[in-house]
Amino acid sequence: MSIPSRSLLVVGFTTLIYLGFFVSNIILAGKTLHAAIPPVPVPSLKSSAVTAACTARSM
Repeated sequence: MSIPSRSLLVVGFTTLIYLGFFVSNIILAGKTLHAAIPPVPVPSLKSSAVTAACTARSM
């Protein structure tokens, strides 16, 4: 293995470590926010479409 390919291997491995650390922090921040602030209910598109279809059939 030549020196440039070794350095690229080290840089690639280090990049993966930093990306993993960043993703881990984002996930932990999301969990913390979820615990601190109650989630906001968002109606799903699927349930709205089913409700609209059932309403249309009953008319």
